[in-house]
Amino acid sequence: MPTETIRLEEERQIFSYREALCNDLNVFIEKTQSFHGIITSEHLIEIAASVARHQEENFTFFPEVFICLNRSALTLNAPAGVKIHIIEESIDINDIDNIRKVMKKCAPLTSRDWCVFIEISKDKNTYSYGIFKPSSIPTSVSLSLKIDSTSGLPTSSVDIYTNAAIHVSSPQPSVVTFQSNCQKEKIIYLSHKASSEIRETLHDESRLNGHARRLRDAILDKVDGGVYEIKLLKTYLTKALEDALRTCHGAFICVIDKRYKHTISLPESLKTGSKFNPCIDFYENIGHSISMRPEEACTLISYFELIRRVISFDGITIFSNDGSLIGYNAFVHSNDKSDKKEIKGARKRAFNNLIAGKNILAAYYQSQNGDTAFYKKEQNHNKNK
Repeated sequence: MPTETIRLEEERQIFSYREALCNDLNVFIEKTQSFHGIITSEHLIEIAASVARHQEENFTFFPEVFICLNRSALTLNAPAGVKIHIIEESIDINDIDNIRKVMKKCAPLTSRDWCVFIEISKDKNTYSYGIFKPSSIPTSVSLSLKIDSTSGLPTSSVDIYTNAAIHVSSPQPSVVTFQSNCQKEKIIYLSHKASSEIRETLHDESRLNGHARRLRDAILDKVDGGVYEIKLLKTYLTKALEDALRTCHGAFICVIDKRYKHTISLPESLKTGSKFNPCIDFYENIGHSISMRPEEACTLISYFELIRRVISFDGITIFSNDGSLIGYNAFVHSNDKSDKKEIKGARKRAFNNLIAGKNILAAYYQSQNGDTAFYKKEQNHNKNK
């Protein structure tokens, strides 16, 4: 090699984000206790790279991966109806290239809620892998939340070996989250964003989920029923609203009194909307689903999708405060007398006009650029409800 080339190679400085990430993930693995000395940061980095941006034929997948020591224990407390399919067993755990093959084979199969599992063998030298599908019933608490719910518990309260699991997922492009039942969630941004921007993004995500929960509470304010059924309904609506608000380009939602379920028309301020007849009573459907017959389960799943569709539709989506979906595609008029046209694209101005009306109990607005606003009518405790 010429002297000039050698000198150039010596002067060149090379830095890889992988090295810094390795150090950080090694600390994460140490704190998971059960996986320390079994898997390395190299395993997690290969999984994270696939989870963050796996592509096959120009189609992007965002697979969820569960690394566990006992897949039966992992799914024991999972939502009912979990399906497990093993693809290959006895894979050498020390060969990092094998992890790439696992993700190459499994990631394209993970649409429609299918997940990847990697189960470490008892001898800790090999692993098996495959795909599994937790229950699609939207009333079920997700498996990742069940894993996260045990974090921070004393060792005596959790069988550390049997229940140990690491959950790797990507809530949005170039973002990877690591969860285990031995420590708090770790979020890694594989992008150029500054830490201040990341904190702002996390704040926006938290704010969005907070609005979804306040909206859910307004929708369920006058539900009269059993404690168990209402708990299921809260889980169902929380997941449906969070999913809809996260995926839509803009949203406009309001809650009105339950008496409008039984009227022919909507309130004057929402009269341009389309009304469902009969209205969709989610509490009633939750009650039917407890039997877990396939037809009731399918109805809940289809209504879950319908909520997302109507919220993405132009105009205002209308719920009643007894847990029902009443209508959609409603528009409000401007209060400005010089402009008699209906306001369709200007959601923010329409929001202010809407909440000025007496029939609106709660309302939520979300613009395409992420601006949000939530309104809830003050309760008059001196009046009989």
